[in-house]
Amino acid sequence: MDFLNYENYLNRFCAAVIFYVGLLIIVLTVLPDSIIPIQLPAFAGIFFGNRVHPDTALTVFYGLIMLAGLIVTATVILYPRRVISEINFWLLIAVFLILPFAYSRDTKENFLLVKETVLRLFLISMFAIFLFRKLATGSILESLKRVPWHFYAFTAFAVISITWSASKYMTFHYSLILISYLIFYIVTTDTLRKPWQFYSISDILIAAAAVASMYGILQYYRVAGTNHNYDPLFGVGEVIGNTDRKRVFSFFGNPVFLGVYLDAALPIAFAMFFSSFSAGARWAHKYEKLILRSQIILLSFAIVYSFVFMGIANSSVNSLIEASKMPGGAAVTDSKVSDLITSAGSTSFIIAPVVFACLLFGAFFVYQAVPYWQEHEKQIYRMANGLFSFLAIFVCIFVTFTRTAWIATAASLFFFAIYILIYAHDLIYAYRKWIISFTIVFILATIFLTVIYFKPNQLNTGTESIAGRFTSSFTVLQRIMLYDITINVIKLNPIFGHGFGTFGKFYPEHQAKFYKGEFRYLIDGINSFFKNAVPNKSINFVVWCFEKVTTSRFFQFLMMCYFIVFIMGGMLLIIYYKDIKQRVSHIKGAVAAYILIITLPVLAVFLKFLTVKKSYLGISENIMSINPQDYYWLSAGFAHVHNEYLQVWSDIGIFALFLFMYAFFDYFYRGSWLLSRLKNSPDRVIIIGYLCAVIAMLVESLANFPFQRIMPILIACVGFAMIFNGRRIFGDQIEAAEAIAAADAPPDGVQPQRAYNYSVKDNLSEEPLFDDHAALASMPRDQREHLRQNLSFYAVVSVSVLILNYFPARYVLGNVDLKSGHTFISQAQMVRNEEEKFRIIVNEGLRYLERSVARVPYNSEAIFWWGDTLKLLGRYDEAIEKFNRALQFTSTKHVFYSRGIAFFEKFKLENKDEFMEQAKKDWKRAIEINPNFPQPLFHLGYHEFHSGNFKQAMDYFKESIKWDNNEGLASESYKFAGIAAYYLKDDTEAISLMGEAYKRGVRGVCKYLGGLLLAKRKYEDALPCLEDALRENPKDKEVYASLINVCQKLNLTDRALEIVNSQYPSKDGADYFHSIGRLYAASKNFDRALIELGKGLEKYPDDIKINEEVGRIYFDDKKNYQVAATFFEKLTKLEPANLRTLYNLGACHFRTGNFEKAFEAWSEIKKRDPKFPNIDAYIRSAERKTGTDEIKTTVIAPDAVPEAVEKASGTGETESKNTFFKYQ
Repeated sequence: MDFLNYENYLNRFCAAVIFYVGLLIIVLTVLPDSIIPIQLPAFAGIFFGNRVHPDTALTVFYGLIMLAGLIVTATVILYPRRVISEINFWLLIAVFLILPFAYSRDTKENFLLVKETVLRLFLISMFAIFLFRKLATGSILESLKRVPWHFYAFTAFAVISITWSASKYMTFHYSLILISYLIFYIVTTDTLRKPWQFYSISDILIAAAAVASMYGILQYYRVAGTNHNYDPLFGVGEVIGNTDRKRVFSFFGNPVFLGVYLDAALPIAFAMFFSSFSAGARWAHKYEKLILRSQIILLSFAIVYSFVFMGIANSSVNSLIEASKMPGGAAVTDSKVSDLITSAGSTSFIIAPVVFACLLFGAFFVYQAVPYWQEHEKQIYRMANGLFSFLAIFVCIFVTFTRTAWIATAASLFFFAIYILIYAHDLIYAYRKWIISFTIVFILATIFLTVIYFKPNQLNTGTESIAGRFTSSFTVLQRIMLYDITINVIKLNPIFGHGFGTFGKFYPEHQAKFYKGEFRYLIDGINSFFKNAVPNKSINFVVWCFEKVTTSRFFQFLMMCYFIVFIMGGMLLIIYYKDIKQRVSHIKGAVAAYILIITLPVLAVFLKFLTVKKSYLGISENIMSINPQDYYWLSAGFAHVHNEYLQVWSDIGIFALFLFMYAFFDYFYRGSWLLSRLKNSPDRVIIIGYLCAVIAMLVESLANFPFQRIMPILIACVGFAMIFNGRRIFGDQIEAAEAIAAADAPPDGVQPQRAYNYSVKDNLSEEPLFDDHAALASMPRDQREHLRQNLSFYAVVSVSVLILNYFPARYVLGNVDLKSGHTFISQAQMVRNEEEKFRIIVNEGLRYLERSVARVPYNSEAIFWWGDTLKLLGRYDEAIEKFNRALQFTSTKHVFYSRGIAFFEKFKLENKDEFMEQAKKDWKRAIEINPNFPQPLFHLGYHEFHSGNFKQAMDYFKESIKWDNNEGLASESYKFAGIAAYYLKDDTEAISLMGEAYKRGVRGVCKYLGGLLLAKRKYEDALPCLEDALRENPKDKEVYASLINVCQKLNLTDRALEIVNSQYPSKDGADYFHSIGRLYAASKNFDRALIELGKGLEKYPDDIKINEEVGRIYFDDKKNYQVAATFFEKLTKLEPANLRTLYNLGACHFRTGNFEKAFEAWSEIKKRDPKFPNIDAYIRSAERKTGTDEIKTTVIAPDAVPEAVEKASGTGETESKNTFFKYQ
C-alpha cells in the first residue's frame, strides 16, 4: 500500500478509537448520566412513560450505547476519504466544540476530570495521526523545530524536577499533563496552516462559549414562585461548593473556572465581530462556509432551547404550586421542583428541535428570497455570531460575580483598544460607524447590567450583587495569606523549587507555621505601604467613593456620566486620531481636552473628600491584622497558589519562572512584529483578539491559575500557534505588504481596499488542508523509496501511541471508583445499627477504594478513604498504615485527624499510653494546620476532660464551638464545656454553656443545668429543665427530689402532686406516703400531711423516713414535743447507731423541761462522737437547765433535705462519666 492508503485506514481507526474508548469508559463506570448531557434512562421514560421500569431504562441505555457504537463504526467506514485524510482538523473542531460541555452528573464535584479525559482521548488519536503523517513524509523534525525553544526548556525543567521532588508521583503526574499540552500545541500548529482555519476555530470557540454563557445565565435566575434556578442539568444545584447557588458555574463546576474561560473568549468574540465587516464577504474555503453555518445553527438552537425550557419549567412548576393549593394537595418540596426542572430540560430536547426545524424552514425561504443575504452571508453570520457571543459572554461574566474576571475583562478590552490604535487604526477609521454603534451598545449594556446587579432587586433575583462582592474580604484575605505562605515555601529552595506539582504537599506544613506567627512577609509589607501618606489617603478616598456610590443617587448618576464620557470620548479620540493628527495643534488640544474632561471630575470629588473629617484607616493603623488568630477562619487545604507566577517559582524555581515570563514576552513581541508586517490586512483583528485573550489570562494569573485549566490553555495554544508561526500562516500577505511598501504604497490614512463581494456563482476553494505527501515528489528517489518501505513500521509506531489511552481511562476509572466507594461508605452510615448490613455495604465500598488505589497509586484522597473505611471496620493497624501512605502525598488535616482517631481506638483496646500520646500529637498537628477544624479540638477537649484538666478541656470545647457552631458536634461541646465550667466553680459560665446545649436538645444536660439553676434560686428556669430530665430518666431520684423542691418553691402543689403520683402510679409504698406527707407539710397543710403519713405508718410502722417526718412535724410545726419524743425514741430503737436521732430525742426532752434526759442523750452522743457539731454547748445548756435558740431538730433524712439539692460538688473523673452532682 502507498502512503494515502495507509493514512486512510490509520486515520479511520484512530478516529474510531476515540469514541470506542469513550463508550467503554461509560459502560465500565455504569454511569448512565456520564459524559452525555441528557439522562438517558429519563429520556427513555419520556417516550414510554411510567411503564418503563428502572431496569428497563438501564437496558435501553445500554442498547443506545451499542447503537452508538454501530453508528460510529458505520460513520468511520462510510466517511469520505477526503474528510478522513483531514480528520485532525475536524477532531480539533470537535475538541473546541465538545470540551466546554463535557461533564458528568455523577462526578459533579470534579468537572475537570471529565474534561481532561475527553481531551486526552482526542489528543492521543490526533497525535497518532500526526505522527504517522510526519514520519511517513520525513518532516517530523521540521514540525518539532516550529516549537519555541522556551517551551521545550520549561517542560524540561518540570520533568527534571522529579529528581529532587518531595513527591515524585505527583511530579510525574503533572509532568505528563504538561507534556500533553505541549503535544496539543504541536498538533495544533501542524493542523492550522491557513488564516481561515483560525477564523473557523474561533467561530466554534466563541459559539461554544456563548452557549455555556447562556446556560450560566439560566443558572443564575430562579423559577418564578420558587427558590430554585433554571438549571436543566442539576435542578436545585447540588454541586459541591455551590450549594447556596450564589454564583453560576455552567459546565465548569466553579464560577472562577467559568470566568477564566469566558474572559479569554471575550476579546476573540469582539475580534470576530470586527472581522465580519473588515474581512470581506468571500468564503476562503468550503469548510469555512460549512463550519460558520453549523455554528449559527448551534447558537440558534441553543436560543430556542432556552426559551422552550424556561416555558416548560415555568408551566410545570406553576402547575405543581397550583395543585398544592387545592384541598388535599401535596406540599411543594425541593425534590419535586428539582425533578420538574430536570425533566423540563430533557423534554425540551424533544420539543425544541421541532420548533427549531419550523424556524429553520422559514429562514431557508427568506434566504432564497433575499439576494443580499446570499451575497453577504459570511459577513451576516459572523457579525451575528460575534455580537451575540460577545453580549452573552459579557453578561455571564457579570453574573459569575468573580472579581478577577471583571478586572481581566476590563484589561483585555483596554489593551484591545490600544492595539487597534497602534496597529489597525485604518480599520477602525474605515468602519467607524460600526465601531461607534458597537461602543454605544457596549456602554448601554454595561450601565444596564451594573444597575441591575449592583444590589439585590426585582431584576436581580439571585443572592449576590456587585456591591456585595466588593465588600466581601474573605477571598482577598485568604489569597494574601496564601501568598505569604507561598513566599515562605519559596525561601526554602528559590533556585530549583520543590518539584512540579508539589505545592499542595508543602502548603499545610507552612500554613501551620504561619498560624504560629513564624513569618509575615506580604502582610507586613502591605501594612507598611498604607502607613505612608499618599497610599493611606488614596485608600481612604477609594473607600469613601465606594460608600458614596452605594448610598448617593447623585454620585451614581455622576459615575454613569463619567463612564460614558470616558469610553465614548476615548473611542472617538482613537477613531479620529489621524484626522486630528494632520493638524498638530488640534491633536494636542483634543488630547488635553479629553484628559481634562476625565480628570476634572475626579479632582472635584477628591477635593470634596478632603473636606470630610471621617477617616476609614488611620495613618498609624494596620490595614491588615498582624495577629495570626485573626486568620484562623481563612484556613483551608490548597493544592494551587492561586497565582501562576508564585506557583511556578515554588514548584520549579526562579529559572523556570524566567522561562515562563519570557514565553509571554516572546509571544507579545512576535505578535507586535506580525501586526506591523500585516499592514492593510483585516487579519490583524483576530491576531489582536488572541493577544488580548492571553492578556486576560495573565491578569487572571495574579489571583487564579488559568494555565492549569483546560479551556484557557487550549485558547492559548491556538494563539501561540498563530503568533509563533505567523510568517508561515500569513506569509502571502506579509510578502504582499512588503512588496507594496517597496513600491511606494499609499499612506496609512487611505482606506484599505475591501475584498470583493461574494457571488453565489463563485466557486469555493477546495484545496486540501494537508499536502505533506506532495513533498514526497520533490524528494530524492532513494529517500522516497526508504520512506515507502518503512510505512508499515511507521504505522505500527503510530498505532502503538493509542495504547496511551489506557492511562486516561485508568485515571478516570480510578476516580470514579473513588466516588463509588465514598458513596457506599456514606450510605453505610445510615444503617450503622444494623451490623450485618453495615459490614456488607462497607466491604463493597472498600472493594471500590482498593481498586481506585490500584488504578491510581498516588491518589491521596482514595488512600485516605481506604484507611478511613478500615478504621470504621475496626482494622486500626491497617488503617494507620494507609494513613501513613497518604501522608507521603499530602499533609492535609483530615489524614492527621483520622490517624489520631485510629490511635485513640487502639488506646481504648490496649490501654497503652503511647497510642494516646500519638493520637493527641496527630490531633494537635491537625489543628496546627487548620485551627478552624472542630473535630480534633473536640477530641482533645474530651481527653483533657476525662483527665481532670477542666480548664484546658473547656478551652478546647469553646474553640470547637467557635468553628462548628451550627453542627451537631457543637452541641456536645457545649455540654462538656458547661460541665467543665461547673467543676471549675464557674457557675455563670456553666449555666450559659449548658443552657445552649439544652436549647439544642442535648440529652443528659437538663438534669445538671436544672441543679445549677436551682442552686442559683432561678426556680422558673430550673423547672422546665428538671421536668425534661425526669422525662429522660423517670427513675432518677435526685431529679425527682429537685423537681419537687422547685415546685414547692414556686407553690405549685398540684404540679408536685402530679409528679409524685406519676412516680408512684400504684399509690402505695413507704416512699409514696413519705413524699405525699412531705409535700403537704411543705404547703403548710400539716393535718393532711399527718393523715397521709399515718396511712403509711399503718402499712409500714417501722419505716424510718415516715417516723422521722412525723416527729419533725410534731416538733417544728405542731410544737407537740411529747408526741415528737415518742417517735424519736422509737427511731433510736430502730436505728441505734444514728446519733442525729439521739440528738433529736434529747431536743424533745429539753423542750418539755426534762433536762436530765436531755443531758443523758447528749452526753451519750459526746461519748460516741466528741466532734458532733455544737454538742458541748448543748450539754452546757442542759446542765444550766435553761433554753437556747440553738436547740432545734435536724430530723430530715440526708436524701430528703430540701436545701440539700442546692449543694453540689464534683467528685472527680469517675463521677464525671455518670453523676456530675452529689446531693447531700
